[in-house]
Amino acid sequence: MPYEDYQRKWIVKDSNVPECTLDDLVTFTVIVSCGGRPFTIGEYVPNTNTIAKAGEYEIHLVEGSPRTITFTQLQGGQIAGSWTAEDNGPWPGDG
Repeated sequence: MPYEDYQRKWIVKDSNVPECTLDDLVTFTVIVSCGGRPFTIGEYVPNTNTIAKAGEYEIHLVEGSPRTITFTQLQGGQIAGSWTAEDNGPWPGDG
């Protein structure tokens, strides 16, 4: 499923589990890991190309050649560190 599909408004229309009832709004969270070590769960910030966990980190996708992501670790509202990674595709589904 393309990432854009996760940004759509998803409403539960059928469910047989108590955690998810009819007409609930479905949201997606993102687990970011580096070298297999996960950070806490963050959320996509609509229309920003950003995934964030308030007060802990922000990840920004920069469209360009190559595409990059910049991870900024926050501590007490201040930048505590960062890293940048490049897209090394192609990936399944790329044109």
